[in-house]
Amino acid sequence: MATETGARKKKITIALPILMPMEILPLTCLLNMVIRMTKSAEYEVEVKFIGRLIITQARNLFAEDAMNTGADYILFIDSDQTYPVETLERVLVHDKEICGMLYFMRRLPAEPCMLRAERHENRVEYKPIKEYPRGLLEVDGIGMGFTLIKTHVFRKIEKPWFWIIYPSVTEDIYFCIKAQQAGFKIFVDTTHPIGHLYNPPTITEETYRTGNLFFEGQITKFY
Repeated sequence: MATETGARKKKITIALPILMPMEILPLTCLLNMVIRMTKSAEYEVEVKFIGRLIITQARNLFAEDAMNTGADYILFIDSDQTYPVETLERVLVHDKEICGMLYFMRRLPAEPCMLRAERHENRVEYKPIKEYPRGLLEVDGIGMGFTLIKTHVFRKIEKPWFWIIYPSVTEDIYFCIKAQQAGFKIFVDTTHPIGHLYNPPTITEETYRTGNLFFEGQITKFY
């Protein structure tokens, strides 16, 4: 698809691995954001789901599909994330090869899903970055809950892009390790942290700061 000036719109594949039934709040966030992006003069988006598949297989299939269908970016979103309608635009403006939004783990103490590598003589430990400035932060590891990746990154990394090495290397950290080895930098936008749906409250930055899991019913507005 072309813009009004005749230039090709950049294509974004939004990839959601569905590991459990999707709740109404994350679904509404997704729909609102996609509707907003359909009005973009620069980007076109398509949304793809994979259900009932282990996470490594799903993410690898999504990356392969994004390259095969000519996508310029792949946006991984987990089906339990909540976020404002303009969140994708906030990530795009940074123009980084790998850039995610700050969110927090679904279990107390709900630590940030962004990590710093601590290198020891015989091992590397990835630990949550517990104190951080507002802005764009370079990190060593991030979760894939809301992470935008330029598809050319995958062309420069050997398969598999996502894998799990028990007991300590999850599929997202595995990708981050390989991306850094290939010379790519990883960033997180900490300016507007997004939510992580728990059962039933949403884990936010306030949860991390206070340790409270208080749920108050809320009405969800569709865009």
